Amino acid sequence: YFLRFNIQDKPGVLSKISGILGSHEISIESMIQRGHGEESGGVSLIMMCHLASEENIQNALKEIEQLEVVCGKSNLIRVERYKWNLKLGFNALIPNVLTVMS
Repeated sequence: YFLRFNIQDKPGVLSKISGILGSHEISIESMIQRGHGEESGGVSLIMMCHLASEENIQNALKEIEQLEVVCGKSNLIRVERYKWNLKLGFNALIPNVLTVMS
């Protein structure tokens, strides 16, 4: 899963979000946050997660969106990774397929 949050730029925010993900058995593959937030706005925090259940992701997002440090609704994109079966004669790795979740 690809997750995007608009968050306040202050200490402890990443800890709160990653703690909630961990409590729902969601492991972070990578993350990035660039820049500094304005007083009135936030910054984007983008995460890629390892394989997780849809139910766990949705429950975690509901909890994260209730945090005071989150500014608005989060974005979720399901990322599906396919690999051909070499025994069937395919020898290529299919690129990631992105499915936008509403």
